[in-house]
Amino acid sequence: THLYNTNPTDRTRYDLAMEVLPGCLDDRNDMQNMTQLPNNGPTNATELDIGLTQDLVICPGDEDWFFVDANIGQILALHLNYDQTAGDLLMEVYDTSPENPLNGVQSSTGNESFNQLVTATGRFLIKIFGGSDAITNEYTLNVSLEGEECVNDFYDNEGTNDAFLTATDLQSDTYPFVVEDLQICNGDLDYYVVDLLPGQLLL
Repeated sequence: THLYNTNPTDRTRYDLAMEVLPGCLDDRNDMQNMTQLPNNGPTNATELDIGLTQDLVICPGDEDWFFVDANIGQILALHLNYDQTAGDLLMEVYDTSPENPLNGVQSSTGNESFNQLVTATGRFLIKIFGGSDAITNEYTLNVSLEGEECVNDFYDNEGTNDAFLTATDLQSDTYPFVVEDLQICNGDLDYYVVDLLPGQLLL
């Protein structure tokens, strides 16, 4: 700021008041150091712990990327909470890469949520960003994984009997023939084949 008098012989008294508004301070995940790059892209996504993660911040034009690893059969739940009056925040969820967006994010005032049954073991990417490039807002993320991993049975591990052409042959020299400890995981198909002679009945 430069103040001056156009007439050097005049004398003018005045008061000067200044205010410095605080800028947007990045959260710890946006800080670059020797072991970390800012999580402003999918390749630098920060792993989320199960439970509540607090003190997160979106600055103008910023994106925050996170990831969660989940196993087939588990239920993944994500909850984004923020102060709606400070600006709208949005959440997007992707399966493995940004080229595979997932539907199912539910929006309400100051809250975005996602709840889905995991049908294949893998990594989920989460992007948090402002509704406009001018938004500064704080938020929290709550992550939960419920249920146990669905483990393939013997036949799935031996040859993957998930298709007609790879069906498991259940021939036996004696009947009745019982196969135990079989399991269907979410999104799984199990195929079996049995050869019958004329007049035989399969029960």
